[in-house]
Formats: sequence, C-alpha cells, structure tokens
Amino acid sequence: MVFIRSGLLSLCSIAAVSLLPSPGFAQLSAGDSVGSEALEPIAGRQCVYNNGGYVLTVEWYDPGRIVYLGGDQENYSNYRYTEDPHSSNNISLGYSSCTDVANRVAVVRIAGHDLVNEGITIGVGTSVGIGSTLLGAIACVASASALCVPAFSVGGIVTGTAIATVGKALPDVNELAYIGVPGTENYLDSYGTVWTINHSSEVALTTERNAFLENSEPVVNFVTDGDPGPRSITYNNQAGYIAGMTVIYHEYRDVGGGTIISVPVVKESGDIPLGLSRHIDIPENVADIPITVAINGIGTIDSNVYSTTVPANFRGNQCFKSWGTIFDAQGGDCDY
Repeated sequence: MVFIRSGLLSLCSIAAVSLLPSPGFAQLSAGDSVGSEALEPIAGRQCVYNNGGYVLTVEWYDPGRIVYLGGDQENYSNYRYTEDPHSSNNISLGYSSCTDVANRVAVVRIAGHDLVNEGITIGVGTSVGIGSTLLGAIACVASASALCVPAFSVGGIVTGTAIATVGKALPDVNELAYIGVPGTENYLDSYGTVWTINHSSEVALTTERNAFLENSEPVVNFVTDGDPGPRSITYNNQAGYIAGMTVIYHEYRDVGGGTIISVPVVKESGDIPLGLSRHIDIPENVADIPITVAINGIGTIDSNVYSTTVPANFRGNQCFKSWGTIFDAQGGDCDY
C-alpha cells in the first residue's frame, strides 16, 4: 500500500499531485524582514487572483511588518507579524484581492485548511484518488480494488475520468500558500489544488477581473440574476467548493386526442463559487407535482450535497444553500 505522506505517489489521467514545495516563497534567513526595501507604502497597485477551486484569505501588510523566524517557510507560525494587516479579503474562484500600493506584502492562506485536514478520515478497505481540474481539487473514495471515477460538470458537459488509487492517507493541507511582494504590472495568479498550490504572473493588471478593494466591498453584485421573481427558488453557495442547483418541475402538455400528460422541466443554476446566489423562477401554471431541488458539488467526495422537494403551489421565494468542505459537503434551507 502506498502512503502519500511517505512521498511515494503514483497518479494517472488527471494531473498528478506533487508533494514538492509550492512556488511563492522567497529565500530568507532567520531575522529577515519580508519586503523591507522601503518601510513606507509606495503608490501603485498589486493584485492576487484566485484561479483555483478553493477559498483564499489574502492579507496585505505594509512593508517591513513581517519577520521570518526560521524553519519551514511554508509554515504560517514561523513568521512574526509586528502590526495588524492593512486589509484582508476572502476570495473564491474568479475573484481577486487588490491594494493600491506597490510594495505591500501579501500573505495568502487557504481558508478552512484546518477543517479540510480534520475531514481527511479514510475507512478501512478504501483507497483515495486525488487529481486536479480547472475547477480545483478532485478527491474520491472507492473500494481498495477499484479506481476512483468522479463525475463532474465542466461547462455543462459531464465528464468521468479515472484516478489511480494511491493509498489511505492524504497529505495535510498547508495553511500558508504564498508570502511575498506581488508585482505591479501583472496579477499574482493562484491555481492548482489545496494539496499543491502554484502561482504565475502572466496576466496584466490592465485585464478586467472581479476584484475586492481595500474596503472589502466587491465591485460586482453578489446576486447574479437580480431580484428573485414572485415564485422563485434561490441557491446560495456558502461552501469552500464549486456547486450548483438543479430544479425539476412538471408542466401539463396536451398531446392530442384528449390526452394530457405531465412533462418534467429541468432548470439549472450553473456552477457557481462561494458567495454567489442565483435565482430560478417557477411559472404560475405547473402540474400539481412536488418540485425537486438538488444541490450538486464539484470535486466533493459525495457530489449529492442536498435534495428536497417544494410544494407545486408554493408562493414567494424559497432559498437553499450549501456549506462545508469537499470532504464534508452539506446543504439545507437558508434559515438553517
């Protein structure tokens, strides 16, 4: 049996998980300050963009306020922070955190990393496969003799890809993903999975992207479809993974000869990240059959996050949400 913690790893099909240190950590000696070339902020602009299927906490510190104490540079506790951060944002897939300064230090951490680590519990007789997609981490559990074959949706296309089983132990997720001074010409992009964070700086800051400013206010409306209709079902993603809602109601159709049948109508919210809501309007004249509501996770161990029914004659707005991690995906009523 191969254990990932020992560093012996073999994956196939989807991108392999690497245990090598992730880029984004400058070479420092104990006692060095991070970004201490100038101790006063210089006007400019810096941005960290989340291109992965996880949630990042981005803290911006004025230069010279962080001292490296020695030891593992990817360990958050090995740094001393002499002042509170100037600003802090949580950013999910497709969002960026920006500061109007050229020499601030960005401390980028995996939001909920401790909850992910607590959720790594693999039972006897099972094996785990890990891979990455454009939407982030994929982890699935199967019997020890089987391949993991997760099903996920990318752009509306359902895809199944086998991942080789690699053992019964997953590596801990590091809290610290990056610490350093991003450039002033390009975004610092974060991508990969929670087990292997990578960075690149290839997209110019002049490229328009959803951003959180220093006052933590988003520049886009968190409700993607405007106000809900008089008969509507809303899905709100409060989870550390991508997810979507499917609604199925029935309409009566006259097929001729005096025969009337009920036909199911399927509507989907599409896959949305943390913090976003989407509304699905329900017509007035639907068949008297309960409406099915299902929330499906992307890259979660169990893709069936939550399902329920709504009476066909309901009025107003019904709201459902998801929360948790890819290992413990949960859903329910928004009032829960």
